[in-house]
Amino acid sequence: MENSNDTMACIAYNTGFNSITNFNRVFKSVVKKSPKEYLESYMRQVG
Repeated sequence: MENSNDTMACIAYNTGFNSITNFNRVFKSVVKKSPKEYLESYMRQVG
């Protein structure tokens, strides 16, 4: 995800999710951040 120019929807569908909402829900339950929060945090660290 960090090294991709794909949209969240594209990443969700490419990883087998049929719904961006479901992807976001599962992502947040695993990572404890939404995909957007995760990417913002990552960009601040490497920025």
